[in-house]
Amino acid sequence: MVAGVLAGSALWWLLLCGAVGATRERFDAAWQRRVARISALMLAAFALWQWRALVAR
Repeated sequence: MVAGVLAGSALWWLLLCGAVGATRERFDAAWQRRVARISALMLAAFALWQWRALVAR
């Protein structure tokens, strides 16, 4: 079971990195900044949601 999870995780990351590497040149710096900001906002929203759930206990 552990070997299957490890193999699946490794395959996922290899495919993800390959896809990003193949499409990286198509996006300019402005597009990359937008993706970074959206990702940061999503992480911050999730952190605040978790913090609120912890405080509400």
